[in-house]
Amino acid sequence: MAEASVTSKGQMTIPVKIKKNMNIRPQSKVVFTLLPSGTTSKRSK
Repeated sequence: MAEASVTSKGQMTIPVKIKKNMNIRPQSKVVFTLLPSGTTSKRSK
C-alpha cells in the first residue's frame, strides 16, 4: 500500500513506486472511479 499527499491547492503527490508501476509520466492523465462500495479505482491513460 502507498499513500499520496494532497496539497492545499488540491494537487496530489503520487509516490515514485506507484508512478513507475502505472507508467505515469509528466502530462499523463489519471482516471479516478468511485465504486458503489466506497472504494476508488485509479488508472492511467
